[in-house]
Amino acid sequence: MFFTSSVIDMMVQETNRYASTCLGDRSETWTAVTTNELCAYMGCMILMGFIKLPSLRDYWKKDRVFRYPPIVDMI
Repeated sequence: MFFTSSVIDMMVQETNRYASTCLGDRSETWTAVTTNELCAYMGCMILMGFIKLPSLRDYWKKDRVFRYPPIVDMI
């Protein structure tokens, strides 16, 4: 909605390239980011900007009463 598919593809490519550059010889420990993962991450960041919870941990609680489904259900 905010980015075209070509921009998202470029973000994925550059994220993976940056990780490879930063990790150097340890790049085998990196798992390449996918388009779906990047979109989920950006969606979480947007939601977390709109919905303010007291702590970052509160977004990820799995307890049935205190969970925040739009984020917890992404994983």
